[in-house]
Amino acid sequence: KGFKGGYHDYLIDVEGLQKFLNSEYLSKATGSLNGETQIESQAGKLSGKGKLNLTNAKVGGVDVGYPIVLDYDLSSDVAAGLVQIAAATLKLGETPLSVTGTINTNPTPIEVDLNLKTGDVSIAEVARLASAFGIAFSPDTTVVGKMVGDVRARGPVSNLALNGTVSGRDLQISGKNVPQP
Repeated sequence: KGFKGGYHDYLIDVEGLQKFLNSEYLSKATGSLNGETQIESQAGKLSGKGKLNLTNAKVGGVDVGYPIVLDYDLSSDVAAGLVQIAAATLKLGETPLSVTGTINTNPTPIEVDLNLKTGDVSIAEVARLASAFGIAFSPDTTVVGKMVGDVRARGPVSNLALNGTVSGRDLQISGKNVPQP
């Protein structure tokens, strides 16, 4: 029939979550995940609102250096494997990123159609996370400055197509692999 749940608190070790989800994307991550969520279920449809906090995050042995917080409002058609993100704010330290869109969990790999937006925010936290995942910059590289972004990510997570704009200003990049700042 369905249920309405109150808020539930939990604490999850990321390494345990990796084993449960068997995810290559989490395979490099460690830390602690805690949060609060309110879940409702009706006729195979789930909805949830809440907040997740990832602390002491390390990716591939690189300390991210700040907490990661996700405030979310989403719904899911469980049978179809579709998750609709009505609104989500991902905070990388003090840097907020807005996310909306859909995730299709049925195909392998998972497919997404997500819109990511930022206001005029610091690029330091985004650059630090990118370096931890090995996407850009080495872990000892320091990046400072401001950025504004509006990007759409579509397709399988293993081969995303990105479209949109990202602009930066007052950028400074320094580190032992950068010949001059």
